[in-house]
Amino acid sequence: RDTRRPANLVAAGHPQTIAMFDWTPDEPLSNLLSLLEAKDLAGVAAASRRSCKAALCPSVWDALCETLWSGKAVLRRFATLRSSGQPREAYRQSLVDSRRTSISRRELLSLSWSFRFKAAAGVSWQVSDPWWQGKAATRVRFKADGTVSFERGPLFRGQSPNLTWRIIKFQDSFVSALNDHVRSESQQDRDEERSATLFSEFGANGVQAKIAGREVPAYCVRRNSANWGWTMESCWVLWTSWPMPRQNSPNAWEMDDRRLPVTFDVQEQQARLFNSGLDDSNDEESSQADEAETSADEEDEVVATEDRGDDAREEETG
Repeated sequence: RDTRRPANLVAAGHPQTIAMFDWTPDEPLSNLLSLLEAKDLAGVAAASRRSCKAALCPSVWDALCETLWSGKAVLRRFATLRSSGQPREAYRQSLVDSRRTSISRRELLSLSWSFRFKAAAGVSWQVSDPWWQGKAATRVRFKADGTVSFERGPLFRGQSPNLTWRIIKFQDSFVSALNDHVRSESQQDRDEERSATLFSEFGANGVQAKIAGREVPAYCVRRNSANWGWTMESCWVLWTSWPMPRQNSPNAWEMDDRRLPVTFDVQEQQARLFNSGLDDSNDEESSQADEAETSADEEDEVVATEDRGDDAREEETG
């Protein structure tokens, strides 16, 4: 007697289980197939005409979308495609898009970000940063007019800093060197390798911010492969598009400064220029990137947001 779960027997092409397609009603059959992984449905579809029809049923793929998207940041375009009766295509497109490494302007605007300083920014910033005091990281929204709104709190003495931003496109040589650096570090340290698997490579798009008119080191952007969210970092700050794990929480190691590859050595020239009050901006390259990004429409908004997790629930209750 085969004691495997029915869904596993279907996926394995078990003869007696495949035969059930001839007599099982549509709804129970769809419920069973929705327990399979998408890769297993190809084998089911090849078993018979009825199994093919069942494997392509929208209700099956709607359930697969629900499972795949749980705890992830999903764009409006895929949610719209799913609700219009094309969940299989929504599933496919969202999976392909999850490998995209360049953030769009609309996407940046639609997300609520967590922000903290890195230790490299200096002790004076750590003292006023709630994250370094074991509390939730400061929440921030990027605004369409090129400004940023920080939530009220001890950081910046409760006032939003005079920060402006724009999307820029990094030079290919910089992106390539940065990703080579990440790969090199991960090969030398097992913990670094574990951390590296959580994230994509850094993308071509970044964010250039100015504080009181002076450009800070640019924010390099990469993607979290688990929740499809984004991180931005410079040698001095870290941003996450989901609630940042609190210091000393179980998931804090993912965002530990020692695991973050954008260091002072990577951005030494930009950091020294900021500290000296000089400006090394490339207006032509950056304006071209901005123009391309403003063409993004509402379909690039994130509408299915990631699970906030234990750290966020702790914030709400404590």
